[in-house]
Amino acid sequence: MSDFDFNELIKLLFLLPIIIIFLGLILKTTSILEEGACQPYIQQIQQKEAQIKALNKQIEVLNEKLANLSAEYERLRTENITKADIEEIKQQINITQLQINYLDQQLQIVNENFIHAYNVYYKTYVFSIALNIALAGYITLDLISATLFNTSIQVLIAKKIKVILKRLHKTEK
Repeated sequence: MSDFDFNELIKLLFLLPIIIIFLGLILKTTSILEEGACQPYIQQIQQKEAQIKALNKQIEVLNEKLANLSAEYERLRTENITKADIEEIKQQINITQLQINYLDQQLQIVNENFIHAYNVYYKTYVFSIALNIALAGYITLDLISATLFNTSIQVLIAKKIKVILKRLHKTEK
């Protein structure tokens, strides 16, 4: 009976609910972060995707217009038309081409902004998850050390720092 220690059993029974509670808190925190904290980011990403679709649609319409104008230009070139007609069609083609180029530049800017925003939001999300897990682990370890060893992690860290400072102070003398 000397091998069986009731104090250890009591500590273990006290520690088990604490660990279960902290595991539940970690799971709850991650689910909150997945649902609630990411919602504004998801909305912004959806808005950027809608902008990209709208710009792609505009580019598609202008490309169709350009193709129609080019076909009309080729048809009119073979017919008996005036130089003014050809110049007018060329001008419309150039304007349409400029509009396509402008929309293409806007699309590139929106894509770059989208990628940048996504990267920032993703890094923020990963950092917050890592921080929450680290803090929950720290609290759990602190409770374990307080329960099993009757001391907290802060006290242990303070003692280690004190020992290191004493050693440094001795080496300076």
